[in-house]
Amino acid sequence: MVTILRFKRHASLKALVALCALYFIYLTASSLHSSPSSETIGSSLPTHNLRATRKASGQSAVGTIMKKQKELKSTGFFAAFKNKVLNRHSGPPIFKGEDSFLLDWNLRNSQHDRLKKCQIMISTMYFENRIWNNTNILKFYSQDSVDNTLVEILGESLRIFNYCFLEGSLDARDVFDADVFRVKGIDAWDYQIRMFPFLNAKFEKESRLMWPRIIDLSPSKNAETNYGSPEIETTPLDFNINFFSNWAKFAKGRGIVTTMAGSDVPTFAKQLRTFQEIKNTLPIQIVTTGVELTEEFIAEVKKAAIASNQQVTIVDCSPFLSSEFSSTYIKNFFNKWIAVLLNTFEEVIFIDVDAVVFQDTNNFFDIAKYKETGIYMYQDRTMPDEQTFNYCIEMLGYMAPSRQEEELIGSTLSVNTDTLSLDVSVESQVYQNFFKKLRLHHVDSGLVIIHKSRKLNGLLTSFMLHLDAKMQRCVYGDKEIFWLGELFAGESFSIDPFSGGVVGPVGRAKDAERKVSQKVSVCGTQIGHEDASGKLVWTNGGLKACKIRNAAQNDFQKDPDYFTGRYGSIEALEGLYNSPLSIQGFLSPDPIKNPWMQIGECAGYMYCAFFDEYVDDIDVDNGKLIEFTGTEQEGYVKIAEIWNT
Repeated sequence: MVTILRFKRHASLKALVALCALYFIYLTASSLHSSPSSETIGSSLPTHNLRATRKASGQSAVGTIMKKQKELKSTGFFAAFKNKVLNRHSGPPIFKGEDSFLLDWNLRNSQHDRLKKCQIMISTMYFENRIWNNTNILKFYSQDSVDNTLVEILGESLRIFNYCFLEGSLDARDVFDADVFRVKGIDAWDYQIRMFPFLNAKFEKESRLMWPRIIDLSPSKNAETNYGSPEIETTPLDFNINFFSNWAKFAKGRGIVTTMAGSDVPTFAKQLRTFQEIKNTLPIQIVTTGVELTEEFIAEVKKAAIASNQQVTIVDCSPFLSSEFSSTYIKNFFNKWIAVLLNTFEEVIFIDVDAVVFQDTNNFFDIAKYKETGIYMYQDRTMPDEQTFNYCIEMLGYMAPSRQEEELIGSTLSVNTDTLSLDVSVESQVYQNFFKKLRLHHVDSGLVIIHKSRKLNGLLTSFMLHLDAKMQRCVYGDKEIFWLGELFAGESFSIDPFSGGVVGPVGRAKDAERKVSQKVSVCGTQIGHEDASGKLVWTNGGLKACKIRNAAQNDFQKDPDYFTGRYGSIEALEGLYNSPLSIQGFLSPDPIKNPWMQIGECAGYMYCAFFDEYVDDIDVDNGKLIEFTGTEQEGYVKIAEIWNT
């Protein structure tokens, strides 16, 4: 009898060991099948069609949720044991009936259902990757498997944030009102700081509003005026944990927004004088992290505002930004994102401090495509030979929504990549030229018109994408990030149909090869933008022939033979560089027939464009040349002189 019992126990033990071994094999196989390596994923990514072609990686919250859905739908002992006993994917359940809810996910479409979906997705983000934090993108790991996964998590988390709190209008307090969060010490504030690490984690969130210090420097004010936070009908904590949705609600009016360092104040003073000349009536805000904000800066800006009779305020966001983050990461181009996000206007014209507008600033808000999409950008110079890298295109494939994300929350790109061959829009062409032809330059971000409340999702995506350390190796400054952020946020965007050109004096010379009657040229350091009527709208780069300091001396030192032979002396070249730009014409060349030529003048910042004039006035498409009328030139000359005063 004892022998029989021992045999049965031994047999049971062997069976259990065999069962565990089989289950281990099953787990391993399913894991390998469902979580392919980055090399496997990357090799299957197309170079130009990003729309829902990628399978979510093993770190993806939506991928984990769909994996759980699949297991719930499957039958058999192993599937049930894996899902209900180990429950290793998405953490503990949040509410009763969660399994049934997961199975009926696509049938649950009420606002209360959205709240439950957000609780599941956000809890999965925490439990699937316990060290999840968007600060991880700030470091370049030089390993595609790491860098690309981080940008995947970034894109997915931003779209989930939009689904829940911006588009979805959920209250963060309600979403985090669950035992599963409380037990783990997870709350809405922790989530917001992990999402947007530029915010101050140590802010006194329960007693103060996240609101900037606003300093009015208008001529009507005898002294600077500080405006406090607005009156609210909720507690500071409720406002702060829903900061971005509340920030959008409190946005009001239209205005011009810029940002600058202390050394840029003289240039800003020039810009203000040009605004005065064109009779600008829009208020102007200088938005800053506070890193370079000093009493001297405030005094100089106030003096310039009074002299030009322009309404200027400084928006100091330092009270609720992380000072450590700002001083380390928000430098140079990155200040633009603080400016476009944290100004107090609803509709804004963002403008670089060295950009010059020649028309009524109110006209920008009347552009039809701006009204349609909420953001309007201008094209850069077309330079096909300057390209980004293949690894950048591959990385951005991970920023796009996965198949699972599209199925769960409907995330898509704003460009329909399935019908690109039929789409002749500027936006489609920009997409193809970047992702398929790897062209680097598309947008001149010196002036962008934005409906901030409508485009907050895309602007946040742009800022966070630009902070990614690998992404910074892929583009020049912030230019392309404006439209890429909108693309990956699933937001529509519009780009001016006319290519950027150069403005300056118009020259003509006989063609040595006699293929055309004359070669027309315009050389300059400024990028110009015209409208459909051929009028100059704005330029980027100031209105001095060369804005680079000490350029004449440095140019002579670099190539004395060339510059001596062409200009004679440093003094002569310096006089030329310091003269007001002569705006006789605008030229945007055909980049294939007549590519842009970069020359050595002005420290290499000068570009020349060419246009062919044919015998007998043959109509050949080879670019666009506009020669301004005498009256137009007089107006431009006056603004150029004001800039150089």
